[in-house]
Amino acid sequence: ACFSFASLNSLSEDALSKRCRTPHPPWRAVDNVDGYIVKYGLSANALNKQLRVGTNEAVITGLENLKTYYFTVSAYSGEWTARAVQWVSKSPS
Repeated sequence: ACFSFASLNSLSEDALSKRCRTPHPPWRAVDNVDGYIVKYGLSANALNKQLRVGTNEAVITGLENLKTYYFTVSAYSGEWTARAVQWVSKSPS
């Protein structure tokens, strides 16, 4: 399964796969940053995976269906990283 931040409602596997191929910007872009760090995991206290993206959209693949994942997003520029924002918890179906 995969998860697009644009798909915050439960979707069928076919609809989710189609959405993951065409992601939409889910958060407001921050000016003058290099990109964003999306951290995620199976617990809000253990976000042990991360993805760096250069735009304000992210598609995360390899998630297990029916498990709840927690996500945060931080803007970064060089060595500077903004405070993480608790974004969403979601269970791919």
